[in-house]
Amino acid sequence: MGTLLVWNGCGRSLDSWWQRVVEVDKDRFTSVQHFTLQGIDYSHHFRFGFTEFSDLEPIINKHGLTADPDPMRFSTQSLPSWFDPPLKSVAFSNGDSDPSIVLWIDAEARIAYFELVKI
Repeated sequence: MGTLLVWNGCGRSLDSWWQRVVEVDKDRFTSVQHFTLQGIDYSHHFRFGFTEFSDLEPIINKHGLTADPDPMRFSTQSLPSWFDPPLKSVAFSNGDSDPSIVLWIDAEARIAYFELVKI
């Protein structure tokens, strides 16, 4: 049986740490956020702002992504609330490849969501 040790700072609960570090106020977003789940399988979830669609083309080209009207969404309760691409956002994916990669683009808000999942 293992032991889990969480060093969290004096007087802070794990919930308050999660809220402060992971669940930042998504309405005040101005930069890049990253969250990862690690284990035998892993996933990386990014949210970042962009100025022009051309800013995203290097990501699309590097990973060989193509337009995907209905990409599969990785579903877990462990994801932070800020990783919530709009249902009607434009999406690009690498199809059924492993690892799965999806880029959702919220053009109105100028925010992109990038997900890489290795199962």
